[in-house]
Amino acid sequence: MTRALSFFVLLALWSAAEAQQFRRPLPVHSVTRQFSSLWKVNRAPQPIISGTNGVPAIVRVNSHSLILFAEETKKRMLRELGTTDLWSGHITLRIMDLPAGTKPVMERQPFTDRWRYQLTMPEELPSRELLHALVGLLLEEYAGRYSRKAPRIPLWLTEGFTELLMQKNGATLFTSLTLNRANILFQTDFMRRSRVVLQKALPVSYLNLSLPPAELQLGAGLVRYRAHAHFFTAKLLTRTDGARRMQFFIRETNRRANTQHALLAAFDFKTMLAAEQWWSLEQTRFRNRDALNRWIPNVAQGHLANLLSVETEFADGRKSVPLREYLQTGGHAEHLKLLLPLVQKLMLVEINAPPQLTRITREYRTVLEQYIGKPRQPNGPVPKLTPEAHAARRKVAVQSLTLLDTILADLKRAPNRPHSALSKILKRP
Repeated sequence: MTRALSFFVLLALWSAAEAQQFRRPLPVHSVTRQFSSLWKVNRAPQPIISGTNGVPAIVRVNSHSLILFAEETKKRMLRELGTTDLWSGHITLRIMDLPAGTKPVMERQPFTDRWRYQLTMPEELPSRELLHALVGLLLEEYAGRYSRKAPRIPLWLTEGFTELLMQKNGATLFTSLTLNRANILFQTDFMRRSRVVLQKALPVSYLNLSLPPAELQLGAGLVRYRAHAHFFTAKLLTRTDGARRMQFFIRETNRRANTQHALLAAFDFKTMLAAEQWWSLEQTRFRNRDALNRWIPNVAQGHLANLLSVETEFADGRKSVPLREYLQTGGHAEHLKLLLPLVQKLMLVEINAPPQLTRITREYRTVLEQYIGKPRQPNGPVPKLTPEAHAARRKVAVQSLTLLDTILADLKRAPNRPHSALSKILKRP
């Protein structure tokens, strides 16, 4: 009897220890009480993946780190929208023992006069998938406030905000998931990755952003779609009152017939044609500029080449000739009509040109200014030249322009030629 009793006591103690070993942690609640995190795996959480200085490819979450990441993501989204935290729908984050590669799943349930949300995910998943799921969930919660209709968030908005947060915040957004707060490089170009894609890929219309075809949903096409969604979202936010208008747009997505009507109402486009035209123009401008808002080299070279050729009347019709040939005919007074506005245009190119073209553009402008001559009084007329003085100036200008044209042609063949090498060549006679 005593042995049997001892056996049952040991069995009870072993069962209690076993139960305690696999006891799941209690739910964790965020500071704002909007998020609750549940650990639904029958084992203890594994250590967080750390050791990377950039955005981690894979993250491993637990109840506490996930709550911190969700709050940080919400804070940065609210900053982009220029609004405060007035959440209405509670969000439950569930970490389940799911197979590798399982994507996060969002569920929405009505609760009295509001919505309740639930996001289920595996313990380990790609960082972008986690951020994308949270961004979509937060956008739905914002759109669904004070509305009984299910929110309808366009895909381009979710993708756009995901890329915006990743490229603008980088590794600082993921510090709660990596425990690595050192050696973080802050980026000044928030479009750096999307810029590379946009300047090489074909444009994407607003229609294809709203209803992406199959070729924009996989592989390189998906990368192209995300880059354009990022740029579209960023440009909308930079419009006049862009953040306030974006708030209105998100709220209107489930009140209008479709998201296109919500866009027209929020951002003051008269028609969809006007919206498409604005979007097409913004893409063209962006492709022609670098991160510092300067023209990219081939665009600057195109503008410079147009200024250095002149339409001239010949016996067999009008032809375009190099500027140095144009100066060899005609008089000084005749040349001034063309050269005075041309100098102003060269100054505009110089301001907008990349570093490798700034110096040579300035040299072209200096040569023409020396040929024109300085007025005796500010804003006064340029003094007339004697035939001998005009001939001397023209000879120097033509020689300098010939040398500069040779250097410019060389630059086109070797666009990355160092600035110091050009300095040795650019010596006016």
